[in-house]
Amino acid sequence: MCNSNNRTEPLVSVIIPNYNYANYIQDSIASVINQSYRNVEIIVVDDGSTDNSVEVIEKYGNSVTLIQKENAGVSAARNSGMRVAKGDFICFLDSDDSWEPEKITLQISKFASCEIGVVYSSINICDERLNHLKVVKALYKGDIEYLYYKFPTASIVLLGCSSAMIRSELVRSVGEFDTLLNTSADWDYFRRLSKRTKVEFIEEPTVNYRRHISSMSSGSIEKYYRDNELAVIKQLQESLARSGNQLRGYHLPLTWVRFQLGAIKVLLRNKSFRSTIQHLMNLFFRFPG
Repeated sequence: MCNSNNRTEPLVSVIIPNYNYANYIQDSIASVINQSYRNVEIIVVDDGSTDNSVEVIEKYGNSVTLIQKENAGVSAARNSGMRVAKGDFICFLDSDDSWEPEKITLQISKFASCEIGVVYSSINICDERLNHLKVVKALYKGDIEYLYYKFPTASIVLLGCSSAMIRSELVRSVGEFDTLLNTSADWDYFRRLSKRTKVEFIEEPTVNYRRHISSMSSGSIEKYYRDNELAVIKQLQESLARSGNQLRGYHLPLTWVRFQLGAIKVLLRNKSFRSTIQHLMNLFFRFPG
């Protein structure tokens, strides 16, 4: 899977999807331009913004490749960027997050082995002004596919769509983000990557994750779990078709139970009783076989 590359500084493509984040995207673009690693192309995909995002992006001139498209969601935007990316490595950066200056340099250094196809990092949790609040440490590396069954919908590749760097040939072999999924599309994508490669991480936090009222993670908890359920159903149906009812000792019905119990716990805590009942029904009567 790994092509030999004699260039001392392979090209890194950075894909930034944007929708109505004119107030934040300057920080994102600037954090890529200010990387210590210089051989970078920046692709911003504006997903039909109705604010002045395009005006802000155009101020960067030839430093940024701007793609404008009708609104179709973040996965479609990422896919549009992937189709034009020329890099030996691909990174994604959400337009409300930013990077530390050494991120790309540190990640490139981890790709000496062809077994490694994805490198991510620890992250800084920040407030709306990017003041650091706490660090979330990266935990998992190596062959991590089994973890997607052990911890269904948990963030295994931590904040993958702002922290991960991926070999471009791996991106081409795995394909695009699933546009039928919403908040779970990145989890689904890195799950699929984990089936084909080993993963490494940077211990230092290299990504600043901005918490704010309009971020995707602040959406409806009920919609969040409905969407994540679709991703788990997809995972289990793929696995049943590939290897029967068991994968490396992890029985697939147990993955379903773990997901549903986790959803029920959170939904009860949030007093979402109708959704709690639905997930209870799914737990007992709807294994996706």
